[in-house]
Amino acid sequence: MEEMGLADQAESTLSRYAQILDRKFDSLIEGISQGERDEWLNHPLTECIILLCQAEEVAIAEGWAAGDYTSEDGGDTLQMNSRELGRCQALGMVQEHIRSLRTPKQEEEDSVFLFEGIDV
Repeated sequence: MEEMGLADQAESTLSRYAQILDRKFDSLIEGISQGERDEWLNHPLTECIILLCQAEEVAIAEGWAAGDYTSEDGGDTLQMNSRELGRCQALGMVQEHIRSLRTPKQEEEDSVFLFEGIDV
């Protein structure tokens, strides 16, 4: 049997770790009642987290529009844009995970995701 390269070992370890985290998440979420979920989802701090994620996404988009992630060096531009794209993806994942805990009725009624009451 061939010896695993460092990259293969890292990938294997990360894959096992991801599986462990998925099982732990599934185990924890099964133990939370719908009432507990509703309480957390409707808590002002949860709304603050969602709004903070949205505000960061808007700030990143404004930076793109203003050319903040552009440099004379193409490699620097690539790195800056990649970093901000990664941040947007992470912010989106947080919001998506929160949304996945909601019932369709909650999602429909939720003003946090709809910018309701915000002067634009």
